[in-house]
Amino acid sequence: MKIRRISQLFFILFPFLLNGQIKFDYDVVVVGGGMSGLAAAYHLNDQKGLLLEKNNRVGGRVYSKKFQNISYELGAYAAYPAQLLPFEYNPGPVSPGNDSIGIFLNEKITKCTVPLECMYKVGFSEDDIINLREFDKENGINFTGIPNWKIQIMNGFFNVVQSGDIRDYNPLRQRDAFMKWTTDHYNQGNSALAYEFRSRLNHDVKLGATVTKIEDRGTYVYLEYQKDGENFSVNTKSVVVTTPAPVTLEIVKTLPEEVKNMLMNVKYNPHAVYAVICNENKLPNFNYLTTPELYSSYILRGTTSIPNLNVYYIHFSHDKSKLIEKFNEKRLDQLAVDIMATVFKDSFKPEMVVHSDFSYWNAAAVVVDPEYYDRWERIIFNPTKRVFLAGDYLDLYGFPLGINAAIQSGKRAGNETLELLMNE
Repeated sequence: MKIRRISQLFFILFPFLLNGQIKFDYDVVVVGGGMSGLAAAYHLNDQKGLLLEKNNRVGGRVYSKKFQNISYELGAYAAYPAQLLPFEYNPGPVSPGNDSIGIFLNEKITKCTVPLECMYKVGFSEDDIINLREFDKENGINFTGIPNWKIQIMNGFFNVVQSGDIRDYNPLRQRDAFMKWTTDHYNQGNSALAYEFRSRLNHDVKLGATVTKIEDRGTYVYLEYQKDGENFSVNTKSVVVTTPAPVTLEIVKTLPEEVKNMLMNVKYNPHAVYAVICNENKLPNFNYLTTPELYSSYILRGTTSIPNLNVYYIHFSHDKSKLIEKFNEKRLDQLAVDIMATVFKDSFKPEMVVHSDFSYWNAAAVVVDPEYYDRWERIIFNPTKRVFLAGDYLDLYGFPLGINAAIQSGKRAGNETLELLMNE
């Protein structure tokens, strides 16, 4: 019995027996190869690092694909501010949007320059417009007495940047429904930035690797992951976790209760996008059209560098995306053609479509509810001594969505992890 206890103790203490210290496989492991993870890894480039990504590509919700040498986006669309990157990088030429937006309602397209103009043109009163223009940012919109059809019209414009019902969101974010958003787009696609980040990393990068356990054991972090049907484990000095909040809750086994509670309150809405590449020059020229009466939420028009070849992105936000989640490919294709034909009528012909593609995002956008900005405490960023969290949902000082938010959050986590490593 005594020998058995000694044997058990040996295996517990074995990692510490080499020179009296644990044998570290890495200084840092970054979990997640989206823009937050790539940015965190870049700011830890001088450390011995490992980046683990469950998909077979980097970029996360940044997802560009190509057809006939043009890039189209199935994830984050708009051009990012290149001057905010942590290195010099030229993202190349931009295909600009234009000033025209609109709404498809009552079987016709109504164009405008700002959402409030559209709302007025389709039936909102002057008092409605004044109240919406001046609503208090602290208390938000009082939706009592506002008919559902008006809320659905507001949601159409709101869903251009947020995936959900405007009534569920913080007053500061409700204002997004009344802003016009740029649709400038980099010709080479946003994924080019993800590949640029990866090309600059000195770390090991393992794709198709799913992390299943992270334990902060005080003097080191123990991590398990699966790849190609095999199980692996590593000991590391630190970990940066950039997965969505529900995944973080599942894999990090040593979170304090207060952090668990904070993460449990992070809600995500789904979103889907169907890209239709058309060979045409007769469809109306616009930036984006909302479609509150249809299956879709809005249609965004993306120009390309090839004459007469344009991309129409049919977006499905929140509940509308849930309706089509189980559609098979044939039904999706027909739905997209039906939407295009309904909106553009005789100007659109199915034979114009030369390529199409589809992507469904189960956790596309964070619901920035009324308590969102007040919920967080400092511990959320560094819940245990050696575990740091990052992700666009943790960019509390800017816009908690998109490429820049993800990069800035990754930068913060990378720098704080570096400080830990430098002080040991």
